[in-house]
Amino acid sequence: MERKSLPLLALAALLVVAVPYSAADGWIPIGDLKDPVVVGAGKFAVEQHNQWTLSNMTFAAVLNGEKQDVQEGTIFNLGIAVADGPAFKKFNVRLKYNPAPGALFEYRLLLWEQGF
Repeated sequence: MERKSLPLLALAALLVVAVPYSAADGWIPIGDLKDPVVVGAGKFAVEQHNQWTLSNMTFAAVLNGEKQDVQEGTIFNLGIAVADGPAFKKFNVRLKYNPAPGALFEYRLLLWEQGF
Protein backbone atom coordinates (compact mmCIF):
# COMPACT_ATOMS: atom_id res chain seq x y z
CA MET A 1 0.00 0.00 0.00
CA GLU A 2 1.35 3.39 -0.92
CA ARG A 3 1.79 5.97 1.81
CA LYS A 4 -0.45 8.38 -0.11
CA SER A 5 -3.48 6.18 0.53
CA LEU A 6 -2.98 6.10 4.31
CA PRO A 7 -4.51 9.55 4.91
CA LEU A 8 -7.57 8.53 2.89
CA LEU A 9 -7.99 5.39 4.97
CA ALA A 10 -7.63 7.40 8.17
CA LEU A 11 -10.26 9.88 6.99
CA ALA A 12 -12.64 7.08 6.02
CA ALA A 13 -12.20 5.46 9.44
CA LEU A 14 -12.86 8.78 11.17
CA LEU A 15 -16.08 9.32 9.22
CA VAL A 16 -17.33 5.84 10.07
CA VAL A 17 -16.64 6.38 13.78
CA ALA A 18 -17.96 9.97 13.91
CA VAL A 19 -21.63 9.21 13.22
CA PRO A 20 -22.81 5.69 13.93
CA TYR A 21 -25.98 4.77 12.06
CA SER A 22 -28.44 2.11 12.98
CA ALA A 23 -31.86 2.07 11.38
CA ALA A 24 -32.88 -0.63 13.86
CA ASP A 25 -32.87 1.81 16.78
CA GLY A 26 -34.51 4.65 14.84
CA TRP A 27 -31.50 6.94 14.28
CA ILE A 28 -31.22 8.32 10.77
CA PRO A 29 -28.49 10.56 9.27
CA ILE A 30 -29.38 14.22 8.84
CA GLY A 31 -29.46 14.91 5.12
CA ASP A 32 -29.21 18.71 5.22
CA LEU A 33 -26.78 19.96 7.88
CA LYS A 34 -27.69 23.55 6.96
CA ASP A 35 -31.39 23.09 7.68
CA PRO A 36 -32.45 26.02 9.92
CA VAL A 37 -33.78 23.66 12.62
CA VAL A 38 -30.46 21.75 12.73
CA VAL A 39 -28.35 24.92 12.72
CA GLY A 40 -30.66 26.41 15.36
CA ALA A 41 -30.05 23.35 17.54
CA GLY A 42 -26.28 23.78 17.23
CA LYS A 43 -26.47 27.48 18.04
CA PHE A 44 -28.73 26.82 21.01
CA ALA A 45 -26.28 24.24 22.37
CA VAL A 46 -23.42 26.75 22.28
CA GLU A 47 -25.54 29.52 23.85
CA GLN A 48 -26.65 27.17 26.64
CA HIS A 49 -23.10 25.94 27.26
CA ASN A 50 -21.85 29.54 27.41
CA GLN A 51 -24.49 30.40 30.03
CA TRP A 52 -23.67 27.39 32.18
CA THR A 53 -19.88 27.77 32.01
CA LEU A 54 -19.55 31.55 31.61
CA SER A 55 -17.54 30.94 28.44
CA ASN A 56 -17.71 32.92 25.21
CA MET A 57 -17.64 30.33 22.43
CA THR A 58 -19.15 31.05 19.03
CA PHE A 59 -21.04 28.51 16.94
CA ALA A 60 -19.30 27.79 13.62
CA ALA A 61 -21.04 24.84 11.92
CA VAL A 62 -22.79 21.51 12.20
CA LEU A 63 -20.28 18.94 10.95
CA ASN A 64 -22.39 15.79 11.13
CA GLY A 65 -25.49 14.49 12.75
CA GLU A 66 -28.28 12.03 13.16
CA LYS A 67 -31.82 12.33 14.44
CA GLN A 68 -34.53 10.23 15.99
CA ASP A 69 -38.18 11.15 15.99
CA VAL A 70 -39.89 10.65 19.34
CA GLN A 71 -43.42 11.32 20.52
CA GLU A 72 -42.54 14.75 21.93
CA GLY A 73 -40.44 15.97 18.97
CA THR A 74 -36.99 15.06 17.66
CA ILE A 75 -33.70 14.16 19.33
CA PHE A 76 -30.57 15.38 17.52
CA ASN A 77 -27.04 14.01 17.96
CA LEU A 78 -24.75 16.58 16.37
CA GLY A 79 -21.04 17.06 15.86
CA ILE A 80 -20.45 20.81 15.93
CA ALA A 81 -17.50 23.14 15.46
CA VAL A 82 -17.13 26.20 17.68
CA ALA A 83 -14.70 29.08 17.82
CA ASP A 84 -13.10 29.51 21.24
CA GLY A 85 -11.04 32.64 20.77
CA PRO A 86 -8.66 31.96 17.87
CA ALA A 87 -9.01 28.17 18.20
CA PHE A 88 -11.68 25.92 16.71
CA LYS A 89 -12.92 22.99 18.77
CA LYS A 90 -15.26 20.10 18.08
CA PHE A 91 -18.03 18.94 20.39
CA ASN A 92 -20.73 16.29 20.44
CA VAL A 93 -24.11 17.57 21.54
CA ARG A 94 -27.49 15.96 22.01
CA LEU A 95 -30.62 18.08 22.00
CA LYS A 96 -34.32 17.59 22.08
CA TYR A 97 -36.39 19.71 19.67
CA ASN A 98 -40.08 20.27 20.35
CA PRO A 99 -41.74 22.72 17.96
CA ALA A 100 -45.26 22.18 19.31
CA PRO A 101 -47.30 25.28 20.14
CA GLY A 102 -47.50 25.76 23.88
CA ALA A 103 -44.44 23.60 24.55
CA LEU A 104 -42.32 24.71 27.51
CA PHE A 105 -39.21 24.74 25.32
CA GLU A 106 -38.25 24.55 21.67
CA TYR A 107 -34.75 23.13 22.26
CA ARG A 108 -33.35 21.40 25.34
CA LEU A 109 -29.64 20.58 25.66
CA LEU A 110 -29.20 17.01 26.93
CA LEU A 111 -25.48 16.36 26.41
CA TRP A 112 -22.28 18.35 25.75
CA GLU A 113 -18.97 16.52 25.38
CA GLN A 114 -15.68 17.51 23.83
CA GLY A 115 -14.22 15.91 20.73
CA PHE A 116 -15.32 13.23 18.36
